[in-house]
Amino acid sequence: MIGNRWLARFVRPSPEDRLVHELQRRYAPAAGSQRAMMPTVLVSLSWGEDNISNGFIAEGLLRAMHKMAGSMRWEIRLHPNQVLGFAKEEGRRFRKFYERELVNIAAWHFATTAPLPIVLQSVDLHISWTSSVCIDAAQMGIRSALLNPRLRQIESMREYFGHYQRCGLVDLVADSEDAVLSWIAGNLRSKRAPAELDACDAEYRALLEFLSK
Repeated sequence: MIGNRWLARFVRPSPEDRLVHELQRRYAPAAGSQRAMMPTVLVSLSWGEDNISNGFIAEGLLRAMHKMAGSMRWEIRLHPNQVLGFAKEEGRRFRKFYERELVNIAAWHFATTAPLPIVLQSVDLHISWTSSVCIDAAQMGIRSALLNPRLRQIESMREYFGHYQRCGLVDLVADSEDAVLSWIAGNLRSKRAPAELDACDAEYRALLEFLSK
């Protein structure tokens, strides 16, 4: 009910929050350069996705990335487990996949190493197979497309992101080049102010007041 306080720290930073200001100082130039170039789409990876043929990015999305390489900025964020966790081997394999399929098409270092709130502040849309980054994106007013067909087909998975679907911030999209490109074209200017944080902030203040009594 109190939302993501890490996101809130970046969206509405306190003048006394030295950690946030230091991270913004360190990463803001890179984030600003992304925004200055062209519209930006964040692609967030999930670990252990053995139902994606190449192991990382669905084929329809991959073709869309190639097709829009000259008119769109693509940023890829590896899952933390692929960087330092128990899926580090996937991270090593991703670098080979990237060199083979996506070099000069997309970038991954900034979006993987920078704090997620800073990354989200620099993008227009978010696409993933299933990643819960769509929740963070939604709370910051960014629309997401999720490509995993199981989210539509399996009853127990249909409500994973139901709240954000009903809010119009998460869409279940078919993994085809045409479907992905159509979704991007229809939502490129959909980014909105992170209004959901208002309600979360109110709940957080109420919680602090309750605990202080």
